[in-house]
Formats: sequence, structure tokens, C-alpha cells
Amino acid sequence: MPILNRIVHKAYNQPRRNFNAMAARGWNPPNRYLLDSPEINKMKEIIEIEEETNMLAQSLSANPSLLNTTTGKAADVMDTLIQHRIRHGGIEERARKLKEGDEVRASFDRAKAVSSGVMVSNGVYNLDHPELLGFLIQKKANDEQEVFRKCRKKRSDLQERISKISFNIRR
Repeated sequence: MPILNRIVHKAYNQPRRNFNAMAARGWNPPNRYLLDSPEINKMKEIIEIEEETNMLAQSLSANPSLLNTTTGKAADVMDTLIQHRIRHGGIEERARKLKEGDEVRASFDRAKAVSSGVMVSNGVYNLDHPELLGFLIQKKANDEQEVFRKCRKKRSDLQERISKISFNIRR
């Protein structure tokens, strides 16, 4: 609102009409007419439905035992999908993808730095690729372990020096 107060006098040089027009359109914060607009209310309903759907999907993915997979139409559809995948090389395809993933991970391990060239040469075109994320998480864990190992070694060296000094002082 302070910005509007600064520019309303300059806009067409008719401040009273500008304030009336803003109030009539619901742009003035005390009026809040814009919040009662049918278009905005429709969008709110759509967003609420999407949020409820997402929450339901998350609860089902978090607890798959809630799904009926043993009887009825859902079980028939799942059996059909599984049979189709078995018949049409799904197992071989999965094995091939796992092998490719292992090759990508190995090439990331061999690289000095993960650059865009290394990523593209291995078919990784986005930063959300599971092999890239797995490699980065593993690298971070290894780096943290290395730092922890160095700290432990340094601490044990210091304790050894302190014990030698305290032994020499006692004599």
C-alpha cells in the first residue's frame, strides 16, 4: 500500500478516482473483494483437492499394506501387469538398467571431478538422476568418515603425547 500511495498521485493525476477504481476492483487491502472472486475460489477448491489427493497417495505409498492386492479387480490388474512384464523381457530390462547404473557409478568413481562432460557421457542429463544422487551421497559419507578418522587419529596422538609428558613430570 505505501507504494500505491506514492504513485497514485502521478498516475493520470487523478488520485481520488484512482483510489475509487482500486476499491471497486478489490485492489485496496481493506476491501478484500478480490478474495471473494469466483475464479479465485475455484482455484482454491482445485488446490485443496490436489492437496488431499497428494496426502492420500503419500499415505498409501508410506503404508502399502493398505492396498488390496489379494482379491478383486486390483489383484487381477496387478497379476496381469506382472505377467506382461515377465513375458516381455521385464526382468532382462531391469538387469540391463542395473548394469548400466553400475557402469555409471564406476565412471563417476574414476572421474577426478563430476563435471557436466562426465555426466553427459554417461547419459545423466539432470541433477535428480538416481545414480548421480547415490554417488554424491556416498562421496559425502566417505568424506565425513575420512574427517572423523583424521580427528580420531589426531586425538589419540595428543592423548599419547599428554601421557608421555605426564609420565615424565611424575619422574
